[in-house]
Formats: sequence, C-alpha cells, structure tokens
Amino acid sequence: MVILQRLRRHMSAQTYQAHKTALISLAMQLVIPGVLIIVPMDMCMYVVLTDSTGLQAIFSPSSSYPNSLLIAPTMRFALFLLVSSLVLVGKSTAHQCDKETECGDDETCCKLGDQMWGCCPMPQAVCCDDRTHCCPSGTTCDPQGARCIGEDSNHTPMRKKKPARKTVERNEFNEVLCPDKSSKCPDGSTCCLLEQGTYGCCPVPNAVCCPDMLHCCPNGFQCHGQFCSQNFAKIPHLRKFASTNIHRKPAIDFLPEEDQDEDGEEVSTENSSEEDVVQNSEDVEPISCGIGKTCPAKTTCCKIRNSEGERKAMCCPLSNAVCCEDTCCPGGYHCVAGGKCEKHAKTMRTRFWNAEKEEEDEEI
Repeated sequence: MVILQRLRRHMSAQTYQAHKTALISLAMQLVIPGVLIIVPMDMCMYVVLTDSTGLQAIFSPSSSYPNSLLIAPTMRFALFLLVSSLVLVGKSTAHQCDKETECGDDETCCKLGDQMWGCCPMPQAVCCDDRTHCCPSGTTCDPQGARCIGEDSNHTPMRKKKPARKTVERNEFNEVLCPDKSSKCPDGSTCCLLEQGTYGCCPVPNAVCCPDMLHCCPNGFQCHGQFCSQNFAKIPHLRKFASTNIHRKPAIDFLPEEDQDEDGEEVSTENSSEEDVVQNSEDVEPISCGIGKTCPAKTTCCKIRNSEGERKAMCCPLSNAVCCEDTCCPGGYHCVAGGKCEKHAKTMRTRFWNAEKEEEDEEI
C-alpha cells in the first residue's frame, strides 16, 4: 500500500504529479530493508519506508518520527540519485525579479524590507506589506496574527521570504557560465568555487556551495559536515565535478564541391588538426546524402540551404560532425558565431565514463 499525502496545498497539479510520479518510480528501486529515507521536495517532505519486499509506504512527517534521521551508508548513492532526480524533475526556467536577481518558477518575487528582492516559496503568492512574509494566492495577509486568511475564513501560517538569488548567466545553449568567464557547467548544475581558485560544478541547480570548497547541497539545505540538512531532514552532501574550460577552435570548411564524390582520395583541410580530420579509405563505402549527392567515406553529409534558400548537401571532412550553416564542427562541440566551434560542457556522467580524457578536457 502506498500512502502519499499532498502537503503543499498550493502546488500546481502538474508540478505535484511530476514529483509524485518521480518519487514513486525511484523509490520502488530502493529495496534495502528497514531504511527510513527523508526526501525533501521544495516545501514538501516525505518519508520513504522500505523492507525486503521493496517500497512499503510513503508518509508525510509526523511527531512520531525522530527529529534527526541519518541515512545508512549503503544508501548514499541510491539516495543521491533519488534526491538529484527529484530536484531535476521540478527544474524549470527561473523568472527574473530584475536584471540581477531571480526566483524559481514555483516562487514569487516579492520586495524585502531593504528594497532588495526576495522569493516567496509558492507561485502567484500575495506579498505582505511587512516585506518579510507572504501568503498563498487568494488569501489576505494578517500580520498581527501572523497568518493568511482565506475567503472561507480558514487560515494558514504566513510564509517567510528568502533573498532572491543572483541571476545565473547562461549561453545560447543553456549552459551555465561561471563567474570567471572562462569555464562553464551543464544545464541543471551550479558553478561553485574550488580550493585552487577555479570553478567546479555541483550536480543540482541553484545549489548551496559548502565552505569546504569540495561539496555542495541542494537548494534550501545547509552544509553541516558530511551532510546537508533542512529542518529534521539530513542527506549526504554532494561532491562537485570539474567544470569545462570554454574552449573554441576554428570551424572546419566543407569539402570543395568538385571533391564531393566517392573517389576515395585523402581529404586535406587547412583549419583542422590531424586528430579531427578522418582520412578516406578505399575499403569503406562512400556516404549517400539522399538528395543526389555522395560524400567520401568517413565524412559527414551536411544538408544546408544556400543563399537562395535552396537545399543542398555538402561534405564535412570529419566523422560524426556537427553541421553549421556554412562550416562544420567536431562531435562534442557547438557551432558559435564567428566561424568557431566551442566544446560542450561536460556532465558528471560524461566525466565519469571518460576519466582518461580529463587532461585533454582541461586544455584551453
């Protein structure tokens, strides 16, 4: 039996359903007996109880639970996946309060007492005149009673605003640009300073960067030693991974049209390095572009439009290339203005499986 209580009365149905689906789906995979897991989700808090048969129940917190629960060491990785996935499920584009600050899509921008912007932890909230608290949509602030009064005379406690976060700078590919302007992190992560003065990436959005400069916590948590805490919830801290240096190189020109056939001759390009350009081989079949054009083997067929708007095929002398408007880039790069190629921001998974390429990734 699964019991799932909706704790956030004013959470949109779509957001609530997304959290609920993700929670149940992931929790079903946690089958370590007798484990209590505190799972924070914005203003929601759930406890997952498992036994030898798998998921047994999902409860909202009550006074019967202790004030502090530590996660069994064997659950560290599973819990990391669970919390990270839940954070990412609710991830959406933030909205700006002004040019320098922003709040999440499930929050409301409200002025604070110092004329700075703050975030009320609910959507379409009512900003109270005391500039400290806020109330759900459709209610009225009662600062003297520290409550929000609804049309049906029911009341709920006022919520306190938190300072708005600094607007995250992103590039056109939605990658997060770090303050040093020379490194970046993938979408859904946060730039955090490392001990050596460079930036690393925390694998969750809008994260709290811990003072030890090694770890980080999900948004709304505090760094406490080896754990991240929020009220009575306690989860293992997250470890940062290396950011990607913003590395640009000249884009590769297409092969001259007279060379775009299956003659198997070697390809020579002026702007490419030896490792990028793949030589043709006589024992490999040429590539058909499907629109009356054939490219040599081990190249990439790029279907583009010419200045007259007509579709045409050009051959990029790289295998598995990224096609730009009038040039091409190696795989793993974006096409950027000025005829350049910029390396993708590496994700934590990419770095884990390609550890042997770390040295290459860090070159500028």
